[in-house]
Amino acid sequence: MQVAADDLIAVLRAEGLRVTAARRAICQVIADGHDEHLTSAGVHAEAQKIAKQAINPSTVYRTLEVFERLGISSCPSRARPGGYPPE
Repeated sequence: MQVAADDLIAVLRAEGLRVTAARRAICQVIADGHDEHLTSAGVHAEAQKIAKQAINPSTVYRTLEVFERLGISSCPSRARPGGYPPE
């Protein structure tokens, strides 16, 4: 499913989350990833490049959890680094 970064940002606002530079970058990574398999670690690394700042992994996890809950993304946000599910 292809989705625009601006649409993802609108979802975050509708959920009552602040739209920070970090969350904008996360949205951009997801939008740019289109149908690629993205891991939470991959989203984290790419978002930091886009934002040009450190992003706390918990920000990535919380943001991805919102998208998962709403059926927008199936990124394994609860996975360990490297994308492997918890044991």
